[in-house]
Amino acid sequence: PLDLARRQFEAINARWNRLEPGQHQIDAFSIPAPPRDGRAAGEGIAALRVEASTAKGRAQTAGTIFFLHGGGWVFGNVRTHLGAMARLAEHSGCVVVGIDYGLAPEAPFPHGLNDCLWAWRWLRSQTTTNGEDDAPWFIAGDSAGANLALSTVIELREAGEALPDAALLFYGVYGADHSTPSHRRCGDGSFGLSSAKMAWYRKHYLAGGRGH
Repeated sequence: PLDLARRQFEAINARWNRLEPGQHQIDAFSIPAPPRDGRAAGEGIAALRVEASTAKGRAQTAGTIFFLHGGGWVFGNVRTHLGAMARLAEHSGCVVVGIDYGLAPEAPFPHGLNDCLWAWRWLRSQTTTNGEDDAPWFIAGDSAGANLALSTVIELREAGEALPDAALLFYGVYGADHSTPSHRRCGDGSFGLSSAKMAWYRKHYLAGGRGH
């Protein structure tokens, strides 16, 4: 069952999220967003802002990384990937902002992607309003989050909007072809993720029947 599987996912990921006290500034906030299936009016998109203590107090940070977590479009949130966000902040000197986009199958494609686009545009509008538009903006994601990050960039390009200064895409999923050399070599699940599991994730993500 999904509720049990999600709790298990969170428990497994907990080991990656142990942070040294006082090393990071972590702030939770909500991004105003329009209602959609599964989100009531005024609910917004939960977000987390992470900054390394070594970067705190500088006149200007190295920029902002908009981070989209992995989990097969079905699992995960900003808390399950807090460790990844914190380490990105430490090694880059950037502020890292992650969001809880809508998860499938309750919020199938394109809801999650739409949340990513909405959050990116809202965050960028805030920096423009506050006169902080000079620092670079990056987009990042792991696994399904890398897929959403790349999809966000493509959507922005097609809309003629300003693109991120760079994209950090970690072990992303970019295709549905299970006959590739990597699937033939590793798809039996020996390395944890199998072709069958990928098909299960994709089935949930496309449960709304809005394209492949």
